[in-house]
Amino acid sequence: MTLRLHDTAARAVREFIPVHPGAVSIYLCGATVQAPPHIGHIRSGINFDIFVRWLKASGYRTTFKVKEPTL
Repeated sequence: MTLRLHDTAARAVREFIPVHPGAVSIYLCGATVQAPPHIGHIRSGINFDIFVRWLKASGYRTTFKVKEPTL
């Protein structure tokens, strides 16, 4: 199955092709919380968790780093 992602810079859907064949690195900044916590704060974390699991299940060597928010 081919993974296709929306490229916001190009405003187009493109096939996912890793820079290094067979390996993927993902960096995610934590939430910038400026209001009381709500369910939306966890949405990106869940989305990236599912994405990382899919990459690993598809055979990619995956590095996933999360920068925790500073208060």
